[in-house]
Amino acid sequence: MGSLRHTVLTAIAEETRARRGPMPPRLVPIASNCRTEADRNAVEALLITLHTEGLIQHTRDAIRGNGLMLTEAGQRARQLPPARREPAPTPPVPPKPAASSSVPSPTPPPEPETPADSLPAPERIDPECQPELAALLCDLAGVLTERLSTARLAGDVADMTRYRDLANRLQRHLGAD
Repeated sequence: MGSLRHTVLTAIAEETRARRGPMPPRLVPIASNCRTEADRNAVEALLITLHTEGLIQHTRDAIRGNGLMLTEAGQRARQLPPARREPAPTPPVPPKPAASSSVPSPTPPPEPETPADSLPAPERIDPECQPELAALLCDLAGVLTERLSTARLAGDVADMTRYRDLANRLQRHLGAD
């Protein structure tokens, strides 16, 4: 994992220096010499991890282009010696109590059931796909509006309610109130 991490950070740094601008995300697996689909998937998962750790950032620039660049922390992580590149070890597991203990272990509380109407957690969206997603959502909102107005004109209360609820769920999921 540590060598793949270093390979990806180095590939991004070298490519941004050669381009004098950000590196398109689709080129990272190629620059990292990924030969199999599993390698490409590992690099894509690593890109998400590196972004959440603040080592890379997605830059949008009309002059230099859109893509990935290393942050200052990413530059420092790339320059670490090999022994320090590995992620920090996980903390040790606390020792288990003796089996002869008369105190029973507490059972975890049951998981609260989520309502059927609740929405899943928002997914990570690839920045390159956002224009297509925005166009798709605009088309969906247009169809929903047409169906809602048709149901209003027809006086179909059940469809009006269904389409209004769907529009409210869509707005909640998108963060619009």
